[in-house]
Amino acid sequence: MAGAPQVPPGARLLAVADASTPLLLEGGGELSHVELAYETCGALNADGSNAVLICHALTGDSHAAAHPDNPEPGWWETLVGPGRAVDSGRWFVVTPNLLGSCYGSTGPAGDFEFPSLTVADQTAAILRLLDALGLDRLHAVLGGSVGGMHALELATSAPERVAHLAAIGTGPHLDAWGLAHTAIQRAALELGEAGLGLARQIAHLTYRSRESFERRFGREREPRSGSFQVERYLAHKRDAFVRRFDPASYALLTRAMERYDLGGGDAVAAFARARARVFVAGFESDLLYPVGQSVELAAAARTAGRDVQLHRFESPEGHDAFLLPHPELAAALAEFLEGVPRELRLHPALQDPNRDV
Repeated sequence: MAGAPQVPPGARLLAVADASTPLLLEGGGELSHVELAYETCGALNADGSNAVLICHALTGDSHAAAHPDNPEPGWWETLVGPGRAVDSGRWFVVTPNLLGSCYGSTGPAGDFEFPSLTVADQTAAILRLLDALGLDRLHAVLGGSVGGMHALELATSAPERVAHLAAIGTGPHLDAWGLAHTAIQRAALELGEAGLGLARQIAHLTYRSRESFERRFGREREPRSGSFQVERYLAHKRDAFVRRFDPASYALLTRAMERYDLGGGDAVAAFARARARVFVAGFESDLLYPVGQSVELAAAARTAGRDVQLHRFESPEGHDAFLLPHPELAAALAEFLEGVPRELRLHPALQDPNRDV
């Protein structure tokens, strides 16, 4: 049922705000009850220096990778797990579900009157989760897409807590083209449940590249119906999303993504506050966060005096490339996190580069 909370198996819930310690919101008002769902994999070392925080993309959840409490493959199995770039044998990995989402964390649950949230509000809730877990300092925070925005916000708003920052397939803000697409998606939500499906179909046009659609579908048709295969693909995405997501959460999360602008529009000043080494990666075929935004991020970090790496990767997959197997990204990220190149392994279910995510 759309809108019903869906907590991934193995996730835990932790209260990070109550009536005595409400979460004050950037736009005014407060939330007096906030719970975040989160998962961990790996083990925290004795001095607590190996914690890595992963921030998920717009409609993601806390299940980034398989672990003993939930052996099912996660959404970032390409990078997270034993022997992979974010090696759970080396790092203690924490993945929270965003405030405002519908996978266990406090969110609208169908209520379009739920208070408006910003990326800063969501990051403040994550910082409270880290406090409750006793994680005063992170070895790294990383994220892709809007998760990269949360990683940027955390590293620049709580600089003393982050040693390494990895922002992948993201930017300091959405550009006008991205804003136009999210605006159309929210307009579609006014149609009700059918509108949620339409919004997701519109979103998928920004997640994949033109080349990816052409290579996978071309003008091929379904034998029985005669409809184009790309229509069937988009219909599948529509139907699956309507079953699993809450339209009020979708409206809330897209608004938070739209309004974010690193450093209030001054990315150099934001990075000047940071203390982290910076890793920025973009994909040449990305439509939603064009690679030029990765260049902009890296330039701002360098101007601010940060130690920064910029990686521009080729991929025909568009924005979704950050979720798909990409050995060059994996190797570069592993080296950034610990400085030692390693042989990386992919989960068997993820060997197919055309796997639908």
